[in-house]
Amino acid sequence: MKEVNLVTLSEGALLPEGLDPQYHEGAGLAREHCLNCHRVNGFGGDKFEADLAALTKRYSRESFLRVVLTPASERPGATMPAISERLSETERLRIADEIFDYLKAVPVQQ
Repeated sequence: MKEVNLVTLSEGALLPEGLDPQYHEGAGLAREHCLNCHRVNGFGGDKFEADLAALTKRYSRESFLRVVLTPASERPGATMPAISERLSETERLRIADEIFDYLKAVPVQQ
């Protein structure tokens, strides 16, 4: 028996109708920094099962920032890369904040 998984390939999953435009930059940053491996509402990679739109709703800002800025310190043995360390700390924090705000705001689609 074969299994068929349906995924949303439309960017509408990232920017659903009605999402405040203030989160569009965060969606773009999530796409750039996260969606090679992770998904938001079915859009993105498949290396991690949980959907970031749902998963992030359970995180505080501080916990999320630790996970994306220093993943191995939060989860020993983690293979997830941190947001690029070639950027300044100010820029890394800005990117992480934008992604967090977006993931908290984007509705979870079933």
